[in-house]
Amino acid sequence: MKTYDIDCFVVECSDDGGMHNIQVGLFFTKSVADEYAKAKSKNWPHSVKKYNKSFVVFDTLEDVEEYSNEKLVESALAKLTAAEKKALMKSLGT
Repeated sequence: MKTYDIDCFVVECSDDGGMHNIQVGLFFTKSVADEYAKAKSKNWPHSVKKYNKSFVVFDTLEDVEEYSNEKLVESALAKLTAAEKKALMKSLGT
């Protein structure tokens, strides 16, 4: 299992109705992102923002299961207060 972090620029354009923005592309350089946004925006508002994206690539099904369990634990712990975490750790003996 490997994690890849990518720094790039995301282009968002209007959905042609002006109600929602749609992510239409990721680019390594701002100049290319700006050029693409202007070409595709059809005079509707558009934006180019710096963007960081992490991708996890798995080698085995066991990696997927392990990663899923880790994320589940992180999610559960994030919902607890500091006192609840302390009590949980104490009850687990850690």
